[in-house]
Amino acid sequence: MRRKLFALIIVTFLLTGCSPKSEHEIDLSYFYWNGKTYGLDKEDPVEVEVPKENIGEKVGEIHFQVVESDDNDNKQFIQIHNGEITLEVYSIKGEDIDEKISVNHVVYKGEVERVHVDWVDAISWDKKTYYYDREQTALITEQHIHNELGEISFTVTNSEQEDNPQYQLKDGEATFVPEGTTVYSIVDEEVNKYIFAQGKVYKLEE
Repeated sequence: MRRKLFALIIVTFLLTGCSPKSEHEIDLSYFYWNGKTYGLDKEDPVEVEVPKENIGEKVGEIHFQVVESDDNDNKQFIQIHNGEITLEVYSIKGEDIDEKISVNHVVYKGEVERVHVDWVDAISWDKKTYYYDREQTALITEQHIHNELGEISFTVTNSEQEDNPQYQLKDGEATFVPEGTTVYSIVDEEVNKYIFAQGKVYKLEE
């Protein structure tokens, strides 16, 4: 079974019908925006509609993409920067946007729950995702490294994206390997199967 890079998907949506803005109606529980997690009130998780006269200025957007699920009757939506569905975020008059915002005329509270993401040790390279392989690391040392492939361009841990469960690695990024670390090929191993970085072997998982 293919392992997903992100530890969990917080934003889950259901196909429940049609809406004027798109062909999908979205059941939105909570989401990550502007460095914070926003959601319905946990103690009273009922959608509270914001009166039209109380809606302030547009302050941003949330973008989602449809992805196929194992269930043919349903699809999932995951939050990314460039998606197929866009929701507009508005301020609420008299409220700090760090505390409350409006999406689809519904009130969402900021920091409803502090999210901790348990990232797997992975590298995105050449548009593929490689995962730390403990067994191969015990067998392969720096004596087996071959050509330099490039350097890690960004590390998720200890960055502003560390607690963002919707963040997906871009090409050249890693969850733990430090930025600037050189990535190597391995002697007698195909690059589309193994790579080497920071003394560890990473294996492509199909």
